[in-house]
Amino acid sequence: MNLRGYDPAGAPLDPAEVIRQFLQALGVPAHLLPPDLDAQIGLYRSVLAGKRTLIVLDKRPRRAAGAPVAARLRRAAWSS
Repeated sequence: MNLRGYDPAGAPLDPAEVIRQFLQALGVPAHLLPPDLDAQIGLYRSVLAGKRTLIVLDKRPRRAAGAPVAARLRRAAWSS
């Protein structure tokens, strides 16, 4: 996912937006998304439970957008 860290036309993606986009890409309808970030991360874990998945976060801004989400995910590897 392009986090738009170096996009001159817009702001970097917010961590909450990142997880919402992943959930929707995984087939979770928008109307079923929990309102808060912790609940969304819990749902993300549930949807991917037992599956091997590679998630690539590209163009991370210096303020480390995405790091708050990655830090809460089990078995997340983070590389700069």
